[in-house]
Amino acid sequence: MNVDTDRLLQIRAYRAAHDPLIPHPRTEGWLESLPEQFEESVYEARVDRIEDAPTEHPIEKGTWAEATVFCFTRSMDAAVDQQELLGVYQHCMDKFTTEHLGSSFPDLVPDSMDIITTDRHRERAEEFREFIATVQHKQFTEQMYDDLPFDPNGVPKAFWKQSLPTQANNKESNEAAQVTLTDY
Repeated sequence: MNVDTDRLLQIRAYRAAHDPLIPHPRTEGWLESLPEQFEESVYEARVDRIEDAPTEHPIEKGTWAEATVFCFTRSMDAAVDQQELLGVYQHCMDKFTTEHLGSSFPDLVPDSMDIITTDRHRERAEEFREFIATVQHKQFTEQMYDDLPFDPNGVPKAFWKQSLPTQANNKESNEAAQVTLTDY
């Protein structure tokens, strides 16, 4: 789909500041206790991503900072398998700190803390990032697009919807997302 690149960059910059943080659905109340630095880091990560993102389609994954926020809220649920989530959380935090602080996460934690991430943890982290982007695009098209403080002409709603599951696949996609989320 051809879009007006300048308008797309303007919308992406707006969304970097205005897209909501996506908490885990079962623990969204914990978003209020998120350290302020995380919110600032999410914004910075979103801005950094704007220039690197291709213009032929919407951004397909949330940032590592957003995935870290998602894991943070999920970790507040006593019913979650903390050991399993910890590996995903550590992987997200490592990617986030490496990209935005210039240090890997293991360099920032006490020597007594074991950092163990497996392929499964890395796969889950990528699934979380995809889920975050999908939710953000859906909320943007349904709640923000028509109320942008500028004319979005040149980047139609259909551009943002192309990354969303089609109606035919919507049930399967929702079921897959729920499996992903309920596993953690």
